[in-house]
Amino acid sequence: MDIYQNNKLSTIGCSFAIAPNFTWSAQEGGKELADDTVRYAVRRYLNHSDTLRRRLARASYRLRLASGKGGKSQRLRCVVPAREMELPGGWAELRVTVNAWGVTVTQLRLTRDYPAPRPPRAQISGETYSPQS
Repeated sequence: MDIYQNNKLSTIGCSFAIAPNFTWSAQEGGKELADDTVRYAVRRYLNHSDTLRRRLARASYRLRLASGKGGKSQRLRCVVPAREMELPGGWAELRVTVNAWGVTVTQLRLTRDYPAPRPPRAQISGETYSPQS
């Protein structure tokens, strides 16, 4: 995790990892996928999604600067279209854990319909997509 500072633009970096106990499930159509294929799709999506990666890195950086209970890890849920991850299904729901050391992807769910909203502990604004009509 390196933090680089420029005169006008500051870049914040952190490590992104997939948890060793990473689990995934699919409602339909994705059950024939291998585990390493799903892990590769998640890693590739995180590498190519600048907005999501930047916001998760910023959340990790805030936790590095926080003191007391403010530095506890957070669990976040990101919902993206599955076709953006090049996976079958309608929607992909990523569960990530953000802490001061970086971001860890813990779970992926592939669903046909948009997942029902749950009251989040912390949410990254602008990263959940609404279904298009």
